[in-house]
Amino acid sequence: MTHLPLPSLVWLKEYLAIDPSQPSGLIWIKNYHNRKANTMAGSVNTNGYFQVRIKGKLYLTHRIIYYLMNEQDPGEKLVDHVYSKDNNVDIRCSDYVQNSFNSRHQAKLKL
Repeated sequence: MTHLPLPSLVWLKEYLAIDPSQPSGLIWIKNYHNRKANTMAGSVNTNGYFQVRIKGKLYLTHRIIYYLMNEQDPGEKLVDHVYSKDNNVDIRCSDYVQNSFNSRHQAKLKL
């Protein structure tokens, strides 16, 4: 799967911030087109993932969150949610093998 290169980190930091209290994990910190500052950035797509439209292109919000947290575009790597037994969520870059293992391990934690 190919991923769009993310917008520049400078642009993202100017307009978006991580906000764990929001379902998407992001808020607008500056007005952008018809989006108001201090409102949630993004909406749910048909696959159940949050996405945000920036400069006419759709990006998955967890990829933007990873970029803002680590200041590194994940590129072709997957951005994976790491779950622990107490349901804390963390984000990491992974390959398909790691992501597959995490999905199986996550299913066991829910039992």
